[in-house]
Amino acid sequence: MHTTNQNTLPLPPNTKYLLSHHTHCDRYDYLIASACGAIGGIADIFLVNLPKNSSLCAISDTAADKLVMKFAELSGWKPNIFQKDNISSAIAYLEKSYKINYDQRHSSEIHNLVKLTTKNHHMLSLGHSPSPIGLFFSVLNQLTSTSTFLSQGEMVVIPTKDFGLCGDSLVQRIFFGVVNWFGHLMSDFAGSSGGRGARAGKGTGRGTGIVMPFYELLSLCKFGKFQVNDAKQDLATVAVRAFQEGYDLRFGMALSVPVLLCDLLTRFFWAFRRHFEYGMKLKDCIPDKKQDDLRIMLIVSNAALCTSDLLDALLRSGGNFLTFLLRLNLSAWFLFVWRVFKEICFHIGMGDRELAAYEELNNALKDALEELKSMENNFREQTAPYIAAAEKLSAASDPDELNQVLIDLTSKLKLELPWEGDFNEHMSNKDGILRFK
Repeated sequence: MHTTNQNTLPLPPNTKYLLSHHTHCDRYDYLIASACGAIGGIADIFLVNLPKNSSLCAISDTAADKLVMKFAELSGWKPNIFQKDNISSAIAYLEKSYKINYDQRHSSEIHNLVKLTTKNHHMLSLGHSPSPIGLFFSVLNQLTSTSTFLSQGEMVVIPTKDFGLCGDSLVQRIFFGVVNWFGHLMSDFAGSSGGRGARAGKGTGRGTGIVMPFYELLSLCKFGKFQVNDAKQDLATVAVRAFQEGYDLRFGMALSVPVLLCDLLTRFFWAFRRHFEYGMKLKDCIPDKKQDDLRIMLIVSNAALCTSDLLDALLRSGGNFLTFLLRLNLSAWFLFVWRVFKEICFHIGMGDRELAAYEELNNALKDALEELKSMENNFREQTAPYIAAAEKLSAASDPDELNQVLIDLTSKLKLELPWEGDFNEHMSNKDGILRFK
């Protein structure tokens, strides 16, 4: 008779997966990730295109206009019946409401130190960047009445008229500086009032928006010789020209759509397979950065998207580097590089043990901080009577008043007097001794 030992029963099909947490991708994971990246690449090729003839960019431009008008209304813009849908009027109101001192638009305004025009000053002026760099230099320029530009691979700082930020303290002035920075960015997000109004009905009327975060740093890249039509130009010059051709934050919103599509599809199919193939509970199928296989799948799908984007830019640029850059999805490439960098950091030491150690250190620091707060409160309670005593002593105006204050304080603080009886009689006695305990 054949008998089966309970200890040797075959495991269910999904037990091996559950025990190992499926930390490694199999061939199907790689195929799914590649397919998701290819779908994102197709969307990038056919829907994004160039800034001035992009289907997605037209949608993002409209969304930007609505966002700016909504922000203008929240800031106090009250359009009449003829101005209700007039983006130029909304921008003009924001320009007046959030004035800053670093908004020079022509080279003549800054003694020709920088080649500045209405089309490139949003990129060359660091305060116009919607990034931590832009925030820092915007507040700094407002506090110090200066303008900071990037030109020819160098930083140029130019003094301006005294700006005079609102606020009685440094903290208040910094706060109003941040408000000015954000409000002025919103006034430039969809182009300037002059650019949108003067060109209405002529061409696209997009105006010149603001750069994508950190794109302004390309102005420092004064290297390389890239073919642009019949000339050779460095990367910084080409980057500025691409911005002038419409490669701004609104176009960046359009570029992010294929990236988001690729990312969501990868996460969906990762969760779909875990639930239906491996029988895991839905709560265990929520995408998490701690899942090794998901991180690898996201990198693979992102790489597939970037590969499609690169091939499209190479084939359709015709050897013109400016067109190549205009067709390149920098959002996808930035995300890809960032994910690879994080994965490398994870594998060279930033593992679970190190993260747990940092978490324990953080908890210990929190406990120490709470202990310090408790000690501070106790210190204040214990020293409060002595601080009040010192204030009374400082307020005494003559010896008699000072003497009375000292007597009152010794009584209140329950201190033993260094003499006995009347103070004057004790001090007139040559043999009298003051005994401090």
